[in-house]
Amino acid sequence: MSGQGAPRFSLYSAGCGELLCPLLLEIMDINDNAPVFRRETMHLDISESTAPGERFSLTNAVDADVGANSIKTYYLSESKYFTIEIQTGSDGSKYVDLVINSNLDREEQAVHHLILTAADGGVPARSSTASIILRVLDINDNAPYFNQSIYAINVTENSPIGTLVMKLNATDLDEGTNAEITYSYTLYTSEKTQEKFSLNSNTGEIKVKDGLVLQRTLFPHLKKYSRPELPLHVSMFWHCAPCRLSDRLTHFPMSYSFLLRGGTYSPGVVSVQLSAFY
Repeated sequence: MSGQGAPRFSLYSAGCGELLCPLLLEIMDINDNAPVFRRETMHLDISESTAPGERFSLTNAVDADVGANSIKTYYLSESKYFTIEIQTGSDGSKYVDLVINSNLDREEQAVHHLILTAADGGVPARSSTASIILRVLDINDNAPYFNQSIYAINVTENSPIGTLVMKLNATDLDEGTNAEITYSYTLYTSEKTQEKFSLNSNTGEIKVKDGLVLQRTLFPHLKKYSRPELPLHVSMFWHCAPCRLSDRLTHFPMSYSFLLRGGTYSPGVVSVQLSAFY
């Protein structure tokens, strides 16, 4: 017999006479069933901008036992970010909500692994567990940054068009589209500078675009930002100084002839020192 079926039965005793005696038989439940979760693993995606106090319904457990042997409470593994609240339905069933306890930060911890335990009221109590895998969704809360605020570069004045001057490399701690990089000149960058150097907005490569002039020092002002509708950005300067390339050949002031005397000369020993001019 099972206490999970009809708990009461009505019996009648028919004797030799006409008197009928009703009997009431009640089957007492024992705690022979543990709670069972409908899903052993629950997956939740929660934005890192979710405010503390927000709640999310979790899959509850069921117990075939009744009365005091049915589900009594739930427990959550230790976490500084989450707690649970237990609700009781009109039929006495227990339901559980996950509550955000403190601000989430995807850059600090992107995935949280929690264990939810359901326990019944039997003595001894029976219990079962379910896993909660909670993924923190990224928001664009980190501004990108360069490793340096100023970069100094020297370029020869005869550098052909298309010469790579430098390749920018900025970092963003966000992920997905929030970490996609776009480079551009700021409004403070002069038109002359932009005419001299091209900037690839996707790769960050800066190349010679037009002929360079000696002694003209350029201070392009660059900014880098992410691609979402409301991007965060950072700015940096780079200092480019074209270097002289002489159009005169280097020459010696006279002709030289040398006579090395016999003997042993070790590698690296200076035999003669010459001076050249241009």
